[in-house]
Parts: sequence; structure tokens; C-alpha cells
Amino acid sequence: MDRIMHLNQLHLREAFLALVLVLISSSRLQAELPASFDLRDFNGENYVTGIRSQMGGTCWTFGAYASPEGHLLMTDAWIIAGDTGEPNLAEYHLDWWNGFNDYYNADAPDPYNPEGIPVHQGGNYIMTSAYLTRGEGAIRNIDGNTFNTPPERFGDDFHYYYVRDIEWYTVGIDLSNIDVVKEKIMAQGPVSTCLTADEQFLSINYVHYQPPDDPMQLNHAVAIIGWDDNKVTQAPQPGAWLCKNSWGDTWGLAGFFWISYYDKYCGQEPKLGAASFYNVQHVPYPRVYYHDYHGWGGEKTDCSEAFNAFTAEGEELLWAVNFVTPVDSVHYVIKVYDDFIDGELLNSLAEDSGFYAHQGFHTVDLAPWIELSEGEDFYIYLETSRGGQALDKTTRGMTTVGGTYRGWVVSKSEPGQSYFHDGDIWQDLYDYDSTGNFCLKGLTCTFTIIDNPPPAGHQFDPYEFRFVAIGGVKPYHWERLSGQIPYGCSFTGDTVGMISGTPNWPGIYGVTVEMTDSDDPPRMDTIVYSIIIDDPVPICGDVNGDRVVNVTDGIYLINYIFLSGPPPDPVETGDVNCDSRISLVDAVYVINFVFSDGREPCDPDGDGEIDCTISE
Repeated sequence: MDRIMHLNQLHLREAFLALVLVLISSSRLQAELPASFDLRDFNGENYVTGIRSQMGGTCWTFGAYASPEGHLLMTDAWIIAGDTGEPNLAEYHLDWWNGFNDYYNADAPDPYNPEGIPVHQGGNYIMTSAYLTRGEGAIRNIDGNTFNTPPERFGDDFHYYYVRDIEWYTVGIDLSNIDVVKEKIMAQGPVSTCLTADEQFLSINYVHYQPPDDPMQLNHAVAIIGWDDNKVTQAPQPGAWLCKNSWGDTWGLAGFFWISYYDKYCGQEPKLGAASFYNVQHVPYPRVYYHDYHGWGGEKTDCSEAFNAFTAEGEELLWAVNFVTPVDSVHYVIKVYDDFIDGELLNSLAEDSGFYAHQGFHTVDLAPWIELSEGEDFYIYLETSRGGQALDKTTRGMTTVGGTYRGWVVSKSEPGQSYFHDGDIWQDLYDYDSTGNFCLKGLTCTFTIIDNPPPAGHQFDPYEFRFVAIGGVKPYHWERLSGQIPYGCSFTGDTVGMISGTPNWPGIYGVTVEMTDSDDPPRMDTIVYSIIIDDPVPICGDVNGDRVVNVTDGIYLINYIFLSGPPPDPVETGDVNCDSRISLVDAVYVINFVFSDGREPCDPDGDGEIDCTISE
């Protein structure tokens, strides 16, 4: 299936899931969330992928990917993309190519010999988000998931899944936010979490509880798939999360176990306790523009406005932007500008604003899409209402699970990439932190049919709609694959790409069009267009509906006025002199127009402009 069809179907499914979350939230006024819940049996459906068996200290990749895999099951995006079986993403590709380890770091002076986390010895969900939001993954398990040797970093045949939204939550020591996490599980799928894996905290019945005052540090990542408010645990009070582990299905309860609501880390640790990876789509953005290779590594809290400068690498469409809200409850304004001249951003190309209740990475589609040419500069601007701006910078002592490394991870920056507003002027972030860049990304498509909605037409009026594409090698070749074009119109294919003619029947028409470029081998894209042909536009003076104004219309009016004949349809077509009533004067006006070169109907002052309108 093509990219546009993927997006249309996924947007419908995501809208439904968003509605589910709203309904769940609003229903709390009448009814509480269920006392127990299991994603393996949610109204008879299973939204948990199979138990995996990790190697090395890679638990964080399995804990992370349980979330988007479950979401792919919920939305059917995996099946829509043409993949078979259950969703199965490549954890070891993430482990090798996350950019924080001692195998590869694109920001390091020597990318293949960097200082960093030893491969297979730990990571976290911030690392996962950096890898995902810059477009290097997620890929399928079958695309490259070797543990002992690094898989290929990129592949033309890889299926890439882009995670549009990544959010972090905490339940609170007093569990005051526990319902938020429960709602997210029900609406978005599994939530990634963490714990301190040690036998002293695990009961014989596979219930885990680490007291909050215990000094042991977290060391393991898993995913929450359900809960039981009445589950008795080692904690003073009942209640536990049902979790999916990555130690094979012979461990625990067929690979699953419980963690107390009152555990030290699960649901509590700010960046590992509860994370949701959702709104997952197959290959919507082939290229991502970014400067923050390592993603969200800190915040600049003393500024609310920032932008990143980019230069387009080819002919493409800027579809969306990705940014971070570094705290909860943030109003944002996102803009794309064409110019930055003399310290001012100029010529806004697109704008969006909104609100996010939870901190994390978010993707916003642009309207309109922005066409970019090779070498063209563009600027992505973000204003946040609170929390400042998230940035990538050289860090040390990251909290990880699956390993103990607490050393440096090097980031780099260059002048002219990221700017912040100090209240008076724009300042180059490089002058304040020579390793820092703001977390603002542009997501583009380099080869596609542009999804411009066809204009609505009218019966009996000439109609034309030309197809437009971007990228690839021209000329493009167009073909109608299926569907019906408006009756009375024709499809012109080959290098023209057009639907034109005079529609003779109103209705809604659906047609699937394929575009092939002239590359070797050629590339293809398809799209489904919906064309609306409305009823004919009424003609002033054409009271009998035959699409011309002649003597029969004058007779029709006389018959209506004096002999109770049928009225004009619509009735306004008979008010040819624009005096807001129909009388003999209108009949005489029509006869004068037909035989004596009188003024046009509905233009009594003769200035060539219509003086009264007709309702369709």
C-alpha cells in the first residue's frame, strides 16, 4: 500500500483511539477505571506481542519496543503497511546504532571510536527516543537484528516505523497520577518502565517490590501491560502492575510478572518509570532534518523562544515538525520561516499552535505542506509557555538500565544552527554552549504525489484537476488504477496527469492514481482522490432549468405569476432585476434581454457585475 493510503487509514484509527481516551477520561465522572485490566484480553483482543529473550544488557531496548509494538497491534498499522504476523521490531539495531555507545557516535571526532556506553551494556528511553525521532528506526526484526555483529545501519528494503509521540509520566509517591498511566495503557498500549531486578525483591509468586528507602539502583527495563488494584504484594498496601519481561517464556508467569504500585522505581523514575511510544506510522518521512543527534539531553530554562536553521538537500516537501515539551502542561506555537535576515525571522510559511498535557517528543503536521528546493534555507521556530527549550548537549553520568556506565557521551554543534531569544535579540546557542542544539526537527518527503485535495466541481461547468508530484526523476507517468472519474470527464495519463471535461452527473467519485518516475529502476507512488461534483450552479433568468436564458423563460415566469404555474427552482433565478421579488417586471426584463439586447439578468445597472446572488 502507498504512503498516502497508510496515512489516511492511520489518521482515522488514531482519531478513534484519541476519542477512546477522551471517553475514558470523561467517564471517570460516572465510573472508575476497572479494578483490574490486561491488554492481552481487551474486549477479546490481544495487544501484547510475544515474550522475547534478550541477550546481554539490552533489556532497555525490549522494554522500550514493547510499547510501540503493542500500539501497532492496536492500530493495525503493521498490517496496513503490508507486514505479516505480529509486530516485531529490531531491538539489537537500536542497541548498536543508538549513537550513545562506544561503537558509533556521529557527533564524536572519530565516529567509530567514541567514548560512550559499551555496546550491549545498558541504555534508556531517552536514547531510544533520540534514535527514533531522527529517523534511524524503528526497523523490523527481519531487516537487521544481529547481536554479535552490527547489522547494516540503513537499507533500501528496510521498513521504517516512525513514532510520532513519546511521552513520560510519573504516578506520584501518593499515586495521585496513577489513573493517567492506566488511561494511557488502555488508549495507547503498553507503557515502558524500570525496576531493580534482584531476587530479594521478588516473591515466589513473581511479585516484585523494592521499598522506597532501599539503596539499590535500578538495573532493568520491562513494560506494563495491565494492573490489579487488589493484588496483594510485599508492600504495606495492595495493588500491582502486570508486566512483560524479556527473559523468555520459561521465566516467571510464562514471561510475565507483577510489580507493586509502591515500588521504588516503577512508575516513579522521571525518565524511565513510565514512557509511552505511540502514534506509530510506517515510513511517512524518508528524511529528517535535525541538529540534536542525541535528542533531549537537558533544558535551557531561561528562554521560551528558539529556532533551528536548516538547508534543504533536495527537492522535497516539509510535512511535519518534531519538538520537545520539557515539562507537563505546555502551550506551544510552532512556525516555519523562509528567511532570517538582519537578526529577524521573516516570511512565515506555516504555523500551528496547541497544548500538550505531558512532557516528551511530539510531531505536528504542517498545513500547508512546504515545497523545498535544493539549497533553500528554512527555519523551524518554537515558543513554549513553560519549561524553556529542550536541547542536546554533551552529557555525563546518564541513568541507564542494563549496565553501569556513567561516563561522557559527546555531542557537537556548529555556529548558525540553533538560536534562542534573550528577550531583546536572537542569540546563537553555540556562543553559550558549543556542544548544544535545540530539539527541533523537520520531517520531509523526497518522492511523493502531493496530496492536494481536488477542487469541487459543478454539473455542466467545465472541470480540470492536474496531478502534482515532487522528487524523483522527471517526467512522471500517470495511470488510473481503479475507481470512477466524474461522468463527462476524461483521464489524461502518460506525462500529462489530468482529469478534465464537463461533468454531467453530480456525485462523489473516488479514483486511484499511480505515478511512476523516469528513474532506473523507476519509483512509484499511488494516491486515492475523492472528487465532489455538486448540482449545477443556477443561472439567473434560467427559470426553467434548461441552462440557457431565452423566450421560454419569460413565458415560464408569466405562467408562474398569472396562472399558478410551477415556481422557478431555485426561486431566486426569477428575480432578474434584483428587487427581491418576482413580478411581471421580471418577465418583461427577460423578454427585453432576449429580443432587444437588454441588460444581463441580475445586472440591472449594466456594470457587468452581478448585483444579486442566487442560493445553490
